[in-house]
Amino acid sequence: MAAFGFDEYTKILSDRVTESISKAQKPPLTIGIYGQWGSGKSKLLEELHKELQNRQKSNDKKIIPVMFNAWRFEKEEHLIIPLLKTLYYEIKKIIDTDKQDSKIKEAVQVGKNILRTLLASIEIEASVGFSKQN
Repeated sequence: MAAFGFDEYTKILSDRVTESISKAQKPPLTIGIYGQWGSGKSKLLEELHKELQNRQKSNDKKIIPVMFNAWRFEKEEHLIIPLLKTLYYEIKKIIDTDKQDSKIKEAVQVGKNILRTLLASIEIEASVGFSKQN
C-alpha cells in the first residue's frame, strides 16, 4: 500500500466505518471515493476491505465487508440483482464458516433469508418485466 501512500486513508476510513457501526448511526454512513483512472481507487478499497476484515474479529458488532465491482455488471439490466446476490453469498459464507455466537448467527441467518426472498421476487419481476399502464 505504500506505493500509493494510502495507509493513513485506510486507517481513517476504517476507524470511521467502525465508529459508525458501533454507534448505529442514522442515517447510515456513505463514503464516496473519486479519482482519475489509475489513481488507486480500487487499491484503496481493497486495503479498506482487508482492514475491516481484520477488525471484524475484535469488534462486538459484526462487520461484514463486501467487495462489489459494479463494472463487472455494467451490461446488466438490473444491477440490484448481482448486488443482492453478492450480499447473499457473503452472508452465507459467514454462516457456513464462522464459529460465532448463536445470537449473531441467528441474526445473520434472518438477514440471509430476507435477502433470498427479496432476490427471488426481484428476479421474477425482472424476467417477466413490468407492464406499462396508460
